Amino acid sequence: MNTPEKELIKEAEKLAQRHAEYAGCCPSTFLGVADALKLEGRKEAYKATIGLSGGIADMGVGACGAMAGAAMAIGLRYNLTPEKVETDTTRRGIHKVRDSVERVAKKFIDEYGSYTCRDIQMKLYGKSFDLKKPEIKEEFKKIGWPGKCSEHVVAKAAAWTVEEILNIEKAHVIEK
Repeated sequence: MNTPEKELIKEAEKLAQRHAEYAGCCPSTFLGVADALKLEGRKEAYKATIGLSGGIADMGVGACGAMAGAAMAIGLRYNLTPEKVETDTTRRGIHKVRDSVERVAKKFIDEYGSYTCRDIQMKLYGKSFDLKKPEIKEEFKKIGWPGKCSEHVVAKAAAWTVEEILNIEKAHVIEK
């Protein structure tokens, strides 16, 4: 039996893969989650996702863009504003966001051994790609994008993120 929660998770996976047809791993994951959950501010926040794909600006050395998109979606859902953070003397809100992001990161580590772009590429393809080189990026597009990255990493990241957000809402850590 499909529950509303499972339906939202499936919707996020589907939307993230659809977005992958025209965007990188960070925007695809972020929009999959944000659109499925109808997060306020998603269109404005989307602008910040563009440079975070391919291990940060296609350099491959940073966090996987899907992980970055997941972190952004969690942050957007918590809806911390500078004013809220300034009045929260113990910084509880910041720590809650970081704890949620860490739980998703641990799923990356469990699944891929890491949450860095190059390590995930090594796990999926047996090699990493220097996406700053046009000929290498074309090779990657032929075998990896959207393909495996979209179906495996982006879709899973969106699902894990929606699951995390729904869990923190159930625990009343953040308001619906």
